[in-house]
Order: sequence, then structure tokens, then C-alpha cells
Amino acid sequence: MNQNDFVIATKTVNGIDINSVGIVNCIDQNKVQVYFVGQNECIIAPRDSLSLINVSNIGDDFNTKICNICHILKPIEEFSRNQMT
Repeated sequence: MNQNDFVIATKTVNGIDINSVGIVNCIDQNKVQVYFVGQNECIIAPRDSLSLINVSNIGDDFNTKICNICHILKPIEEFSRNQMT
């Protein structure tokens, strides 16, 4: 895990929901400061409560997608094919 990597919360931490997407700001041994996009908040989280994600493997052509409203990683089935309906 490095600065500017994308991560998801694998556990609830400081009110951040599981699968919330964040960006690593800095790392200090077992703790990581993460900016969680959907909550517009920086949180210091234990390293074991986060998982790296590869954003190039997320979206319509893959099994998961990031909701543009809540910024939580969700299964593709939870999204309407036509978001205008």
C-alpha cells in the first residue's frame, strides 16, 4: 500500500461503511490516513481494515462498480443499465 493508492474499507471504522472507497494520504506503520470520497473526510484507520483496489478493473465491463453518489464499491447487479430510468 502506497500514497495515492485506492482502497476500500473492509471493516467499519469511525463511521465509514464497509466497501467505502478512499485514497491513501499517508502511511505510518500499522495505521493509514485515508481520504474517503463519499464522506468527504480523512480518517486514520488500521492497515488491516483496508484493502487495495485496482480501479482499472472496476466498471461496466467488470463485476463491481463504484456508485457515483455514495462512493461505495458495489456488485454490478445493483446498478440499472440505463441510469436515466
